[in-house]
Amino acid sequence: MLHDFFRLFQQSCRAHARKPGFSLLVVLTLALGLGCAIAICSVAYAFLLRPLPFDKAEQLLMLHTARVKVESHPVGLSYPDFEDIRREIELLDQAAVVSFVQSVTLSGGDQAEHLSTEFVSGNLFRLLGVEAAIGRTFTDQEDLVPSEPKVAVLSHDLWQRRFGGDDEVLGEQILLNDQSFTVVGVLRPSYRGTWWDPVDIWLPVMMAPLTMSETVFENRSRRWFTGIGRMKEGANLEQVEQALGSLAERLAVEYPTSNKGFRLGAQTQQEAYFEYIEGGLRALWFGGVLLLLLCCFNVASLLLTRGASRRSEVAVRSAMGARRTRLLIEKLVESSVLALAGGILGLLFATFFTQRLVGLSTIPTMNFELTFFDGTVVVVALVLTLVAGIIFGMAPAVQAMWSNLWRFLKQGGRSSPSKSFHRVLNSLLVVEVALAFVLLVAAAGFLSDFFKLRDADIGMATDELLSVRLDLTSNEYQEDAALRQSLTAILGQVSEIPGIDGAGLVGPYAPPRAILSSTLTIEDRLADSGEGSFRNSYRQYVSPGYFSAVEIPLVEGREFDLHDDQDAPLVAIISDVLAKWAWPDQSAIGRRLRVGLPDSESPWITVVGVAAAVQNRGPKDMGRGPDYDIYYPILQEPTKTPFLLVRSKSDLGSVSESLRNSIRSFDPEIPVYEIETMREKLAYLATDDRFLGFLMGFFAIVAALVAAIGVFGVLSYAVGLRIREFGIRRAIGASEGSVMGLVLRQGFLVLATGIALGWIVVFFVPEFPGAEGLTSHRELGVGIFMSLALLLVGGLAVLLPAFRSTQLTPTQALRYE
Repeated sequence: MLHDFFRLFQQSCRAHARKPGFSLLVVLTLALGLGCAIAICSVAYAFLLRPLPFDKAEQLLMLHTARVKVESHPVGLSYPDFEDIRREIELLDQAAVVSFVQSVTLSGGDQAEHLSTEFVSGNLFRLLGVEAAIGRTFTDQEDLVPSEPKVAVLSHDLWQRRFGGDDEVLGEQILLNDQSFTVVGVLRPSYRGTWWDPVDIWLPVMMAPLTMSETVFENRSRRWFTGIGRMKEGANLEQVEQALGSLAERLAVEYPTSNKGFRLGAQTQQEAYFEYIEGGLRALWFGGVLLLLLCCFNVASLLLTRGASRRSEVAVRSAMGARRTRLLIEKLVESSVLALAGGILGLLFATFFTQRLVGLSTIPTMNFELTFFDGTVVVVALVLTLVAGIIFGMAPAVQAMWSNLWRFLKQGGRSSPSKSFHRVLNSLLVVEVALAFVLLVAAAGFLSDFFKLRDADIGMATDELLSVRLDLTSNEYQEDAALRQSLTAILGQVSEIPGIDGAGLVGPYAPPRAILSSTLTIEDRLADSGEGSFRNSYRQYVSPGYFSAVEIPLVEGREFDLHDDQDAPLVAIISDVLAKWAWPDQSAIGRRLRVGLPDSESPWITVVGVAAAVQNRGPKDMGRGPDYDIYYPILQEPTKTPFLLVRSKSDLGSVSESLRNSIRSFDPEIPVYEIETMREKLAYLATDDRFLGFLMGFFAIVAALVAAIGVFGVLSYAVGLRIREFGIRRAIGASEGSVMGLVLRQGFLVLATGIALGWIVVFFVPEFPGAEGLTSHRELGVGIFMSLALLLVGGLAVLLPAFRSTQLTPTQALRYE
């Protein structure tokens, strides 16, 4: 039996070798469809469904705070709130805390270096299952006493870059902010931090006062941490959220100044990490399924045309005594060979391109390794492709053998298929074109979103604005007086650089990623009940000259000046959106507000200016939450890691070098980093749209090519059937143009019908489960452009067989077999 199967395999290979062009076309179509579908689905699966690379990842939760009613998106935890959660939520087996990324200065070498650090509790790495490459991680005893002990764990990248990968680094003393720390371990390269920004070094959470407030362990208003908890066996997210809700209600009563209006919440790690891109990934996944279906339809149409052309062969062999079951098995083996070849080639294609496509897309993934090539997706896609190839390859054989085979032996073996057969082929082509149109529109929509966000007008200078971050966290600048004096001196020195038209300081976060927020109570609205007297706003600390430097116009009032320092009354500049809400139809100048809820005892702040509303959090987040801004003088509350924003019409590359030299001349120990233009910052915020657009665009182009291949194959077959008809038409006087028009009419009718069906799906069918985001880009211009693009690609496929129909003379056509 094995010998017989091998003989059938050889026979099918010889059959395919007789038509190498057709066989190659089918194999490549299957390979493209399967390879792209595996790649696209593997990426979506890795982000959405595959457990994260941590110990028992399905039990891990991210713990956060969120405002009640005012905003729904999570914010950080205060350390006292985390301690209450760790002590009182019994559904958590254990919990760890990690700070938002902070800055420290590593000195002692040839030049000071800025490092990103996370302060973590002693059990964090054991909770996640993250191990050290050399040395050890922290112990529970290193999580007990504030400002002790001074130990550090290095990232693998920092170990290689700064210490040359030398194992002798263990036990070495390093200077961080002029304080000596002992290196106790180096993490494996697979883990680089909790969130997006790569972390260089980890310190015990008890060392948090090194860069944070001295009261960080007592102040419940300083929400600078993230909690990570592991649920006990049998517990679920809903139960944990209920327990956190009860705890939040109690804390709001006990600590109304800091906790009233806040709730405690939890998310799975998967949701916390990938929620921002979940809709797009589902669209990507659904697009991969559509592409695989498109390729299956394409193979179906190609194999049906081939099977129809070989029905005479089947009839002859049947007349010579071949059993129909034997013929059926032969066709089964032939189809399986094609499907197997396409499947293997598709797997190689997916393996090679998945990681590379993701790398080129530059999505801001988490700081841990994700494996995109997934065996489950591969097996499912391969089985579907094999089944599709076999079924569609068998269909023409079954149709031929269970019909009247004798009619295929008449008239030299020539016989045209029925009209119903042609309708099936044309229907398959229409569906292919419609699927390709849907994918093209989705890809164009994602790319359109990216370019809109990157090139958005956010209300301030963009193309001429350069952002540079400074690190003044060393001991020399620990005192506020020294920090204020240095910030003023740096700003004055930079402003004198030739070619710089304006300079200003802002911090600790800068547009378009200004993320700090606080609640503001309006003095004139204290009589209002409920939420009418307070509003959540985003805050920034800016220097004199900031608004003119970045070209934010002032609606009324004045900018800050050098007199707005620690000895002056507290002042602020607010956005006109906040001014209109707080004091409608009145001037905001001279009005007062303060930080906190109405019962807060914080000092009153006087409004001295109103600035035009801008998109300080980028165009993507504007309107999704509070879009009210307040600016404080940086000299009244100086920040140690400010951004220096300079505006210049000169080449920004040369300007950045001048900035480096100027700051180095002021103090060579001040690290200068994150040098970017405002346009580059906006592009970074839109990396998820670029990621989705890049991948979807690549696969949409493949879909258009596959659809064109299908149109070409079926029309070529149709032209072959009508050669005699064309010869007769030419013999009785028809021109080449009229004959070509018959073929063009058939091809463009299929294209137009498919595009029309695609328009119905994209622009008129409501979104359905699994397709969120795929049909959300309903822009008329995008649809028209993609229609023309698909017509162009499909038109080229139509022209080739149409041109072929005119190449035979009438005599040759009438003699054509």
